[in-house]
Amino acid sequence: MSARILVVEDDPRVLSVLERGLRLAGHVPTLTPDIASGRAEWTSHTFDLVLLDVMLPDGDGLGLLAERRRAGDETPTLLLTAREESVSCISERRRPAQRTTSRSRSRMPIFWLWWTASPAQSELPNV
Repeated sequence: MSARILVVEDDPRVLSVLERGLRLAGHVPTLTPDIASGRAEWTSHTFDLVLLDVMLPDGDGLGLLAERRRAGDETPTLLLTAREESVSCISERRRPAQRTTSRSRSRMPIFWLWWTASPAQSELPNV
């Protein structure tokens, strides 16, 4: 099954890897390099999944996610970051998180991913 996936990421190398992988898996990625274009795509189209960088040149990915949640958008979202301090900051918030992992502990070319659950989820696990 093909999924429409919005990718909001400013690193061209990361965008290239994600685009290639998603297309090979049969998905349809929409690539945006910043908050402004990500917001424009997210508010005007329906996506099955959003891959959202936490730190972007024109703003905070968490802010965009919070904005979309307040608007009632419950699109599943994975937050991406390569910065350890972002992991700590988000882990402290733990809302709405299910699991975390950091790439700094391995050599895999993978990002730190944070799955955001539905805003209706009241019980959050310890991360």
